[in-house]
Amino acid sequence: MSGAYDPATAAASVRELAALSDVDLADGVRAAAAAVVELAAAWRRTGQPLGDYEGDALKTVDDVAAVLNRLPADSTLNMVVDAVTPILHRWWPRWPFDAYALAEAVERLRMAALHQPTLARNARRLVEAGLV
Repeated sequence: MSGAYDPATAAASVRELAALSDVDLADGVRAAAAAVVELAAAWRRTGQPLGDYEGDALKTVDDVAAVLNRLPADSTLNMVVDAVTPILHRWWPRWPFDAYALAEAVERLRMAALHQPTLARNARRLVEAGLV
């Protein structure tokens, strides 16, 4: 594969992003949040001693999981993003390895909750304007 720019591939990527509905995006945020919850539980199961900050961070994940569980299945994208925001507002340690895996999952959640919806909205505008 060459690194050369291909306008047809770029246009197809923009159309693919534009086709994502808010429901699709909300489902992506929920899936990314579920991965964070799973990795937080795995870190807790290691039995490694946690400092106050780490314990509080894991409690934030538990609190967010409870909020997400209470949200109706037809919640809007904004409601789902609002629910996960407390996780995104924290600093996540990258050591030991279990913490690193969790921090990486939080970054994937950040991508799903903040970047992907913005990219999809921008792509929709480009398609609507006939620029793609």
